Order: sequence, then structure tokens, then C-alpha cells
Amino acid sequence: MGVSQGGAGQDTQGLWFLSLDWTIGSSLLAWAMANLLDVFSVLVRVQAGGRMIWARQHPAEGFVIYGLLRLLVALAIPLGVASASQRWPRAARIAWGALTLCALVTAATAWWRLYRG
Repeated sequence: MGVSQGGAGQDTQGLWFLSLDWTIGSSLLAWAMANLLDVFSVLVRVQAGGRMIWARQHPAEGFVIYGLLRLLVALAIPLGVASASQRWPRAARIAWGALTLCALVTAATAWWRLYRG
């Protein structure tokens, strides 16, 4: 017997992509890829002669600082989501979905930075 969800009469027991583990894995993958794209877009911008606001004289140092800050954020946010998921188990799927949304926004801004010129 399968579990019916929302009265739709669909069997969700065999749907692996609806499991929480899949949600966590896909969220972490999307977050990692979005952050890599973001750092890459900044690297391309610096190589093209762009300057960071806080390091106008030293663009390479500005890129290193940005990359390290981005790494810190890339680690801290999923740890916060994992902590919230353990504290409030019923909201775990929402928390991981929010991380996926953050990944989409991060990727969109990185693409915008790459193609802006």
C-alpha cells in the first residue's frame, strides 16, 4: 500500500525525488554550483579589467577576499539550514527549498554579472 498525498490518489512511496534526502542533496548541489558560478563571474570580471569596490588598486586581492567571503557564506548558510531542519523537523523541506531558491537567485545574479558586459 502506498501513501496518498493530498487526495490526488498518487502513490508517493516509490517516488525517490520526493524524499527529504533528495531535497537536501539537490539543494546542496544547486547551492554549490551557484556559488562556483558566482566566484567565476567575479574572476572573469576582474580579468577583464574590472575592479572591486573595496580593492580598487589591487584587483587580485579583491578577488581573493571575495572568494574567501563567498566560501564562508557557502558553508555557513547550509549549516544554518541543517540546524533549523533539526530544530524544526516539520519545516525541513521548506528550509531546504529556501536554500534552493537562494541558489537560483545567486546563479541569476552571477549570469547577469557575466553577460552585463
